[in-house]
Amino acid sequence: MSDPIPQGGGSTPLVDTAEHLFWIDSLVANSRELATALVAITLLWVVVRFFNRRKQVRRSMPRVVPWLIDLVLVPPTIIVAGALIRLVLRDSGIEQLDTIVRNGTELVTYLAIAWLVARCVDILLTEDDAMPARRGATMLLRGLMYVAALGVGATAFLAVAGYSITGFLVSTGVTAAVLGFALHNTLADMLSGIALSVEKPMRIDDWLELEDGTVGQVVDITWRSIWLVTLKNTRMVVPNSKLAGQRFEVLSEPTPRYAPIHYVKVSADLAPDYATTLLRNAVLRCPAVLANPPPVVRLVDATTVPYTYLVWVSFAGYIEMFHGRELMFHEIDAALREIGAEPAPPVTEFRSRPSPGAKFTSPTVRDDLRASEVLSELDDDQIERLATHSAHVDVAAGQAILREGEAHDAIYVVVSGGLDASVFAGEQAGEISDRLAPGHAFGPAARLSAEPASITVRAATDCSLIRIHIDGARDVIAESPQAEERLVRHIEQRIDKLKAARAARMPADSRPVSLRDVGKRFGRLFHSRH
Repeated sequence: MSDPIPQGGGSTPLVDTAEHLFWIDSLVANSRELATALVAITLLWVVVRFFNRRKQVRRSMPRVVPWLIDLVLVPPTIIVAGALIRLVLRDSGIEQLDTIVRNGTELVTYLAIAWLVARCVDILLTEDDAMPARRGATMLLRGLMYVAALGVGATAFLAVAGYSITGFLVSTGVTAAVLGFALHNTLADMLSGIALSVEKPMRIDDWLELEDGTVGQVVDITWRSIWLVTLKNTRMVVPNSKLAGQRFEVLSEPTPRYAPIHYVKVSADLAPDYATTLLRNAVLRCPAVLANPPPVVRLVDATTVPYTYLVWVSFAGYIEMFHGRELMFHEIDAALREIGAEPAPPVTEFRSRPSPGAKFTSPTVRDDLRASEVLSELDDDQIERLATHSAHVDVAAGQAILREGEAHDAIYVVVSGGLDASVFAGEQAGEISDRLAPGHAFGPAARLSAEPASITVRAATDCSLIRIHIDGARDVIAESPQAEERLVRHIEQRIDKLKAARAARMPADSRPVSLRDVGKRFGRLFHSRH
């Protein structure tokens, strides 16, 4: 029976360590078994090395395969290496180190197994394909996991070796208390980092705005600090405790979509309704602005000159906002300059004599009818008479103008905003919609008559429309066959497009048969017989 492992502080193991180390001693006692094990492990490492040199094989190999190889080879390699060292020491006559090497071999084996278990968990947490929700596992959490695993391995070794775990924990606690007092700032950073890693208010690659206005992208969360890359392409290191103690804004959560609020000052000479319409149309023309949710334009301050308008839009992301904002302001500037206005900064004006200033008037119904492309065939006199049967209508977002199946006695021309025209395609297919933009016209049916609507039209944004009463306008439009044909064809094409999309989605046996379908079928039957 060999001597127990010596322990500092005079404590002795509870059991003789040789009883649980017989499997290690057997290799030292039997040279043939040791040689066989050495040859087998060497051959296995040669095979692994051979395949590792093949890049294609290594890249196509799942990450768990190298872990399985290490699990099979690393512990036996440690045991065989320890046995060889002990054999060399015995042959050299240094047998007093035999017990230390034997227990050291077992300790390293326990630590290796614990490290392999932690590595397996690490692979599961960072496997993008298997668990995408775990994206952003920080180096801090991964490092703590490995440290905890090694601590468990060391504790397991001490328990098996027969040492008092209570004494070990007490001495460790005293040491931790001394270190905590000396390193309280460092420990505060580490504990704050653990809290941030567990709660995950931000993830790797998220954009943060700190209380002082600094904006940066998170690249890592370490045991002591958060690493940010700022817009100046510099690295900023923020201690975890400092970040946890302040209010910060995550610019890319809960979704990547970024929806800032902008304020535009416009001359008070423009009527608010007209200015709102100009700004809304300019924003809708910007390709970088997302259609959903729809942009919002509101007058927020008319107590000072110039008036202030709120423009709330959405971009694909925070970085995309910079280019998108530039395009949006280009569109706003072009729309204002087109009418002779411009974004107006606050101005203090001193006048020595009255000045009429610039005069802006909101477009009348006649002006908007004349600007409509679908009514361009009408002359000025016809436009003037058509305007007597027309009126401006403001519609709030979400409000329905036409409902499928309900009778309506007017057609509409879109002045500003966006609308969704849709038809119902059954319970399974739902609604099929198409977007109406400024300049488009729509009505209950292609013919200029009051009848049940074939489509449903609902405002997607706040809109301004021209409502034209059908009975009063029919005679005026009929005076120009070209204008009537163009307007009817414009409305009919949209209705037919939606109906065709609905027919394509509905099952063949449930599609409604129209009079046009009956006529087409009789035509095909007649041609087939002749």
